[in-house]
Amino acid sequence: MVRKYIIAAYILFFLINSVVFNILATINAGQALRFKDFVDPISISTLVGSLLVMLLAHYYVFKKYYSVKPRWKLLAAIAALLIFHIFFRYWVEEVAFRKFLGYGNYNDKTSFRYYILDNIYYGSIKIAWGFVFFLLEETLLNKQRQAQLQQEKRQAELGFLQAQMNPHFLFNALNNIYSLAYEQHPQTANAVLKLSEMMRYVTYENREYSTLQKELEYVQHMLDLQQLRCDYPLQYRIQVAEAVNDQKLMPLLLIPMIENALKHGDLSDPKCPMELMAFKEGDAFTLCVRNKIAQQPMVTHGGIGIKNLNRRLELFYPKGQYTFEVATKDDIFTVMIKLI
Repeated sequence: MVRKYIIAAYILFFLINSVVFNILATINAGQALRFKDFVDPISISTLVGSLLVMLLAHYYVFKKYYSVKPRWKLLAAIAALLIFHIFFRYWVEEVAFRKFLGYGNYNDKTSFRYYILDNIYYGSIKIAWGFVFFLLEETLLNKQRQAQLQQEKRQAELGFLQAQMNPHFLFNALNNIYSLAYEQHPQTANAVLKLSEMMRYVTYENREYSTLQKELEYVQHMLDLQQLRCDYPLQYRIQVAEAVNDQKLMPLLLIPMIENALKHGDLSDPKCPMELMAFKEGDAFTLCVRNKIAQQPMVTHGGIGIKNLNRRLELFYPKGQYTFEVATKDDIFTVMIKLI
């Protein structure tokens, strides 16, 4: 990407310098525009010589010696490039052109002193432009490196947060299964199978994106395991349109919302069940979990919960592409996420 920007900058520079400025100078002098003035050997040699010196300054002199100490090495490289510019231009325009075309760029009365000083002046300008392009490339590369570091930091932090969550799921599920095994419950084997499916999801199948359908499968396993611990039927209602089953999501997006409802909610009231809703309005996808707050929430250890979810959303989705709302009203707790 940086290389494309630099190539475009070089092309733009030479278009402006070699075409636009020449056109303006010709018009200002009151002369007629002639195509041959832009393609004559002197103009072409000037263009090629300028490009060569700028590229050498950019990709050799400054790239190799700009950060090198002692600083005299950089000054020596610049001086060597100036000498190269003088001799290259002299050989092409005053030797080769005079031999094959019968004329050169300078007239025969030009003094050696004037020729040297004139080419030092023009060579310095070209080297200065090479330095400008070198700084432009370094700036773009630094921005690219910073963006890459930010992305790597973001992925590392996201991975750390997700790594915190996976053991949390495991510990809760193992507590449930332990209770079943302790009571020699006939559903113990089925619970182990469900736990296996849950762990498969949070490990092997947990890629950059998940789908709502996979999240819902995990949620159902979670609810089934929770039901085995309770002596009353869990009251919940899942309202998900079939059209949004394939909606792409951040992995483990829905799970903390349901887990929070199980830990702190009352799912025993048929008149006020936990509600899980997923729907689309235009391009906006909304997830909403609503539950009645329990009088005495379940005591758990090591919960990461809603704060973890909020931070993961910040890291995963660009700013402005989601909203996250948490509200409590009349003993009803609501978590709503909207992906825009």
